[in-house]
Amino acid sequence: MLPRSNLKDSLVNWLNAQRVNLLIMRLEREIRRFEATRALSKIGAPAVDPLIQALSHSQVVVRICAAEALVQIGDRKAVQPLIKMLSEPEWKIRAAAARALAQIGDCRAMEPLTEALRDVNPDVRKAAIQAVVQLGDCRAVELLILLLQEGGRGSDEAAKALGALGDRQAVRPLLTYAERYPGVFSLNLVAIEALGEMGDPAVLSVLQRWHEEASTCYAEWEKTGEVHPIDGSPATSYMLPTVQALETAIAGIRRKSGHTATEGN
Repeated sequence: MLPRSNLKDSLVNWLNAQRVNLLIMRLEREIRRFEATRALSKIGAPAVDPLIQALSHSQVVVRICAAEALVQIGDRKAVQPLIKMLSEPEWKIRAAAARALAQIGDCRAMEPLTEALRDVNPDVRKAAIQAVVQLGDCRAVELLILLLQEGGRGSDEAAKALGALGDRQAVRPLLTYAERYPGVFSLNLVAIEALGEMGDPAVLSVLQRWHEEASTCYAEWEKTGEVHPIDGSPATSYMLPTVQALETAIAGIRRKSGHTATEGN
């Protein structure tokens, strides 16, 4: 016969298991879903394994709620199952997994999250950017630079993340990415914005040169009434965003670094 204390522990564990199973069933019902997610997170460790199993539930919403509850509990046992979710066919599950991994904060997720920057769905890529920036370990910048240099899907997302991280080793790759296509009219605006966010005064001279070229081109097109060869719209409408992005980046760098408008010219 078990000691009284063991019997009590066994009863508590059994009751917790029953309650967890009931709450997970409630995740299927829209009316009680929020309350069930919060209750599961408060139960803590006893709910972790059932919630990990719920990450494979047939209903997408149950899987997302299970991920949210695991985040609130903060148990790192959930990391590998959440990493696996980054490969799910349903984009909502992939995005939820990226958000959850960011909040748990385990650096094992860095490489899978960097790979998620290539995702076909923009919401997943956005979640992956936020996750990579939030984790921000020493490997993040190197992985993001490699993705940037590939120049494929996810490169713009890598540029955004590098700008947010602010590591100066990304400056040269961002400059190269910004002008990977010839002509000032082909400058990558995402890379320009990232450079402005980083605030490194070393790039001021390059950005100012680009701004001068873009402004000159804009003025000439406005004077001649140049139109776009494909849609016939004013060519200036394609150059204006470049001029504005460069102005914003230059102003941001000056503000962060303490440069005046005449310094660095």
